[in-house]
Amino acid sequence: MVEQVRAYVASSPERFFDNGRRVIVRHIDARSCEGFRAKWEAKATLLRLTDDVAAEAAEKMVEFWETAAAVLKDAGVQTFGELLEDQ
Repeated sequence: MVEQVRAYVASSPERFFDNGRRVIVRHIDARSCEGFRAKWEAKATLLRLTDDVAAEAAEKMVEFWETAAAVLKDAGVQTFGELLEDQ
């Protein structure tokens, strides 16, 4: 999963939209990762009631964002942008 995070950061578009809010990938920090994790965790909880396949996909997103936060902390950097510079 760590390599997936690094690959995502290296190959991601400059920005994406999350509920109408523009997110610049290079500026994502551990706090943002925790927010995305919480959002996907809530979504997974709701999806478990109706759609196991979609819930599994949402749970993978929870794992991704948990790992992303850990990668930033382990690398001793604040943002994905700094992680890229560190490589």
